[in-house]
Amino acid sequence: MEEITLGSLFSASGQHLLMGMGDRFQLRIEGESIPTWMQRHCNAKENSYYLSIYINKKSHNIEAIKQMIEMIDSVLKEIGKGWGGKSKSYDYHWVNIADLTFTGRVFFYSNTYISDIEKEELYHYASEFNLNVEIYDLNYLEIKKRNPVAFISYDHSTKASIVKPLVNRLGKEGLVVWFDEYEIKIGDNISEKIQEGLLKCKKCILIISPEYISNRKWAKREFEHLEALETKDGVNRILPVWHNVTKDEVMQLSLRLGIIKGISTEDFDKLVKELIKVLR
Repeated sequence: MEEITLGSLFSASGQHLLMGMGDRFQLRIEGESIPTWMQRHCNAKENSYYLSIYINKKSHNIEAIKQMIEMIDSVLKEIGKGWGGKSKSYDYHWVNIADLTFTGRVFFYSNTYISDIEKEELYHYASEFNLNVEIYDLNYLEIKKRNPVAFISYDHSTKASIVKPLVNRLGKEGLVVWFDEYEIKIGDNISEKIQEGLLKCKKCILIISPEYISNRKWAKREFEHLEALETKDGVNRILPVWHNVTKDEVMQLSLRLGIIKGISTEDFDKLVKELIKVLR
């Protein structure tokens, strides 16, 4: 899986991104150039937009955030002069850009560690400019990596064709999946690690293939652990993904799976989009 970085999380934050509404800046701090990217995101229902900003350097990040806070008003006024006509938003609603109102909400992605005290100071500073700021730094990235959004259960026959591509696509969207190849190391107790992974995740992507249904080893054990957890806490964790199976075959694994809405692997892009909706 490609490594998840703050840059990839920033790119994945493109939900409701106004097409073509990305800008790059070169801030200058103590003679050093700080590459900075800004995106504008549309809230079509409220006819407004908010910002996400990525600061790539590991040095002078706090100064860079302050400088961007100071610049936002003038930058948006300058950019706004060219906001004629219409643009297509991420969810394919047509919006009149010139009529959009800035909410004052700004999400900063800063490629360094920023202490809680420093964040509070930046939040206070931003409030002086009528901005509501949230800061995602390397501490946030580490927490994100430690907390996968879903466990993926599968038979190894689908690993190369379905599972790895799916894990990688979700990773690019900033959605970390518990995947045995990356989580279980030499010397680990496999059963304990699987139980740990299932307990850690609120959802489980279940790749149901003919091989998974007939697998009486690890796949069966994972599914039994999963059913036990669902019975214990009463929470629906399973996200069924059907791969070359019929409803009757799925019900051989579990009668309940036959009445849970699943999605096929036939349209891989649609599968990815549907899982993003549920997991994000």
